[in-house]
Amino acid sequence: MLRLFRVQIIKCAIESFLHAINDTRSYLADELTKKMLIFEQRRAVGHLLRLCHQRAVDLFVEEVGVNGPNPRQFSVLINVFQNPGMSQTTLVKASGIDRSTLTEVLKRMIDRRMIAKRRNVEDQRTNALFLTDEGHATLRAAFENAERVQERILRPATEAERDDAIATLTALSGYQNPTDGTKDQIKVSPNPGPSLLDRP
Repeated sequence: MLRLFRVQIIKCAIESFLHAINDTRSYLADELTKKMLIFEQRRAVGHLLRLCHQRAVDLFVEEVGVNGPNPRQFSVLINVFQNPGMSQTTLVKASGIDRSTLTEVLKRMIDRRMIAKRRNVEDQRTNALFLTDEGHATLRAAFENAERVQERILRPATEAERDDAIATLTALSGYQNPTDGTKDQIKVSPNPGPSLLDRP
């Protein structure tokens, strides 16, 4: 009899525990449902940044044109122009373009004869990047339009808000230009052999 009584007590305890778990799950599910119902996508930072990015790209294409450089190509052109001989690793950090994407971007720009690569004499594993005449011409043709894009992006903000907007975006992006005040020290062979531009 005592043993049966103990079994019944244990069974009751287990049932109570399981009920408590179910109640907790129901409560959490209800809380999650409430959160999902009141979630405002229009105030979600990621969503807003995506909309900003899309608007920036649309304005860039509108100003620079479909036959001009795209935003990534423009970033490459302006960075290499300001830092001739920079390495691809430094360009990744300066442009904010990830390494694999940048490799593809550079390949296309080399094929279009906008960028030239030369081996660094002191480290044959790295390439020094330079603008070609075509690259210079492309950058010059696009620059003023690309500059106007930046003004159009900020146009909805007041003059007083614009510096704060740029500061906030800089903080959120974690972006720092590693070429500010420091340039790659590149020595290029006077006779480096054919560049990637010279290949068939």
